[in-house]
Amino acid sequence: MVDRGIINLSQVTLTKLTDITPESFLAVTDKKKQAKIKILNERNAVNRFMLEFAELEKESVFDEDSGECMVSIKYDEQNENEIIIRLLSFGPVVEVLSPYDFRRKIKERVDRQLALMKE
Repeated sequence: MVDRGIINLSQVTLTKLTDITPESFLAVTDKKKQAKIKILNERNAVNRFMLEFAELEKESVFDEDSGECMVSIKYDEQNENEIIIRLLSFGPVVEVLSPYDFRRKIKERVDRQLALMKE
């Protein structure tokens, strides 16, 4: 199965007919990005992660001594915000290692949430 994207309908503000075909739209927006993630095997996090991101192409290596799993996921750039939200749901058992820009976006989102909690 090929993941062709997720559309968050709560963010749709306007719809209109265009001459763009689904094939041409997907060809333009199908840009893959890759992220490397470390998962601690606490609270069955590795299994939960694999199920949560089952639709994505990924490579993983599990270290039984440390109980950590290193995973590389590939995702469509247009789905980056959705991926960030899903990663944050794992809390402290998941750490995004790279790319730096992806880590920065996650940090900014956490910082905004902390600021809202302090208000």
